Amino acid sequence: MPRNFHFPEAEFIADCKAGILDTQQLAEKYNLAVRNVQMRRAKLNLRVPDLPDTTTPTPPHNKVLQILEKLQTATPAPIKLFHPRASRSKTRKAQVQAVTLSDLHAGRVTPSYNPEVFQRRLQKLYDSIVLIHDLHASQHPISSLAIFDTGDDIQGENVGQQMSLDEYVYAVYEQVFEIWAPAVRNFLLSLSRHFPGGIDFYGVKGNHGNLLKPVSSRSTNFDAFAQRHLAELMKVQSPKDIRFHLEPVEFYQVANILGHDFFLTHGDMIKMNYTLPYYGLDRRTGRWTIQQIMDKSRLIKCFVTGHWHSPTRIKPYGIPILTGGTFVSDDEWAVGVIGTSSHASQLTFGIHPEYAITWYYELDLT
Repeated sequence: MPRNFHFPEAEFIADCKAGILDTQQLAEKYNLAVRNVQMRRAKLNLRVPDLPDTTTPTPPHNKVLQILEKLQTATPAPIKLFHPRASRSKTRKAQVQAVTLSDLHAGRVTPSYNPEVFQRRLQKLYDSIVLIHDLHASQHPISSLAIFDTGDDIQGENVGQQMSLDEYVYAVYEQVFEIWAPAVRNFLLSLSRHFPGGIDFYGVKGNHGNLLKPVSSRSTNFDAFAQRHLAELMKVQSPKDIRFHLEPVEFYQVANILGHDFFLTHGDMIKMNYTLPYYGLDRRTGRWTIQQIMDKSRLIKCFVTGHWHSPTRIKPYGIPILTGGTFVSDDEWAVGVIGTSSHASQLTFGIHPEYAITWYYELDLT
């Protein structure tokens, strides 16, 4: 408005008292904002009744129908389907299949486990490995097999320390030479037919093979004896297709597969917290990772352990930690120490030149 404009206040008061015009109409008549009209009314103590709304409210169900009608007439967004990438199986890099042999306890006897069951579960493990191999070999080449034996291959003889008297049925001589070694030899020879690049067998010792540990050497372990005996057997049967990498002295070994370092150990040196090993695994593997980097200039890509008779996979700091299963069922040790019954199972997974672990399976052997 011009500065010399005089607001017709008397006319405004008269319109407000007449009650004919509502707030919006007063704003339009006097060229004011609605807020200014409200402020002038309040200042002059004038009340203008808003005209009643003569429109009929729309029932809620009618609003829903209106929305549905709009949706029916709306133009839909264009459909863009996903399509699988073209197969590159001829150019894909070959992978290595890995499998754990963890806590077989050959020679142990429970209500549902004995040497005959040991043989059947080894057969089922073979069937599962071949099934998974054929499934993945149809998508990408699998060159060879890596077997991670993390110890406790046999039950041992430490009655009163690692077993009760009624569990001791077979002597170590029978466990090694009559039960474990012949069966695993047949197992390896059968698997070698499916892997053109052969089999690499990595072995570490477990705690059940120890004999008078405080006064014996570190290599005095029946697992180490059994694995060495198996290697000597295979020299006669298949010297080229099956290669052995055994560590009889240290509690661990590092297997380098396709450029990835796998830290293999039984795991009995790791302490449990509240009957669970996961916190101990977290702390100890973290320290081992630093130690390997500082002393050996190696970056561990995966830890593989046994001992707890329970297959698990955790990844606390980006590095996978795999704990293998067992062949034993009705395991009183697992129930009493950990609180859960052991489940007869093992692990198998794929190793790629660019990735330490690609696919992963827990194999049920019951």
